[in-house]
Amino acid sequence: MKHVAAVLASAVILVGCGLPLPAPVAGPANDPLPANGLMFQPPEGWRKSGKAGGVVFFDAPGLKPGQECRIAVGPPRPLGGGFEFWFGMVQEPAEVVEESPVIAGTGLAGARTLRITKVVEKGINQTRLHRVYHGIEDGDSYALLLLTASDKEAFRACLPAFDAMAASWHP
Repeated sequence: MKHVAAVLASAVILVGCGLPLPAPVAGPANDPLPANGLMFQPPEGWRKSGKAGGVVFFDAPGLKPGQECRIAVGPPRPLGGGFEFWFGMVQEPAEVVEESPVIAGTGLAGARTLRITKVVEKGINQTRLHRVYHGIEDGDSYALLLLTASDKEAFRACLPAFDAMAASWHP
């Protein structure tokens, strides 16, 4: 029960933004760590903020009025229970309008990744959000990157920066 509670707590913290994730590009095992002291290279020009529990948010610049696009990054947490189980648990329950298949991949230093893209409807007004969930297995810990955009145009504009960030993750 503690495991499920920890997974759900991590998901609730991250899902505050709500979008889908793309698969990372694999690199050689000796790829250098990002120079910023983080485990990834954040998108240039995006505004950074944080939340209790180590979650870091990056908000996209230059969108049209009313558009939003955010990347949430959860720190690796040792949770056990299996990577696939964890990945299913961290996806916010919402009304799914469209969904891609889960894509398994390999990131830097051989880290296993899982990715799924969803369009969901949330809340009383059935607000439609575009999301990418990108899970990274880091030894016995799992980390989540979550892209959330307010509409398809913002999603398409932000996806390349998200993909580059996910591909730069260095366990």
